[in-house]
Amino acid sequence: MTKQNLIPTIEVSSLPDYLQHIEEQCTGERNVLFRGHTNSKWKLEPKIARMALRARFSMPDAESEMLRDFKRQALPHLSRDLRDDWDWLALAQHHGLPTRLLDWTTNALVALWFAIEKPPEVKTNAAVWMFYGTPDDYANEEKITDPLSIKRTLIFRPRHLTPRIIAQSGWFTVHRYMQNRPGFIPLENNARQKERLRKIEIPSRYFPALREDLSRCGLNAGTLFGDLNGISKQLCWEFSPLEDEVELEKSYAESNATV
Repeated sequence: MTKQNLIPTIEVSSLPDYLQHIEEQCTGERNVLFRGHTNSKWKLEPKIARMALRARFSMPDAESEMLRDFKRQALPHLSRDLRDDWDWLALAQHHGLPTRLLDWTTNALVALWFAIEKPPEVKTNAAVWMFYGTPDDYANEEKITDPLSIKRTLIFRPRHLTPRIIAQSGWFTVHRYMQNRPGFIPLENNARQKERLRKIEIPSRYFPALREDLSRCGLNAGTLFGDLNGISKQLCWEFSPLEDEVELEKSYAESNATV
């Protein structure tokens, strides 16, 4: 095991290796969250932290105005009543609005799928992050009615508002905005919580085989997105190899030709 930025890190090359490490690190633990990154160098920060704003907006104002406008314009499209701003924030995140939420899952295989689902833009390792939560980390939605006013980064378990949240065993970290040095602090730089992070890295050459293994286990776009878009995405993969799967596909064809 090595350390990168003080985060304990291990490299795996196969599904059995990955599952063995998960068993070793998680047996007896009840509050472990997982998140997959195609690039191991990406930060654990919400989408809104990477958003370039127009000159007339400050981040706090832009965040609250976007959420307010989303709530106003989304009403004709709702099939259920939302309980509070925590529900609204989860729904907005689900539909692509930049929020202070960062997606996590309690399913280690789901996180691995998101880490290796597509070829990397550069030849770099993917990563699955593990975060060991404590009871103090969990948001109490009854006491904190405004998620934009939190005083520290918290863990938020959303209600089952969408099939995707259910299929992906979805949870969130909800990140505090720092007023004194404007910005959102990545979780790996958070003094309170970074010591409870672990990282598993997967070299890109193993992505194709891992996709095959995960699909055999029922982890693919069709099962994880819970909608027609996911089904279509899965069917495209079944009939057309991704860029980094071409050589593997050739080896399959050669093997079949010699049988």
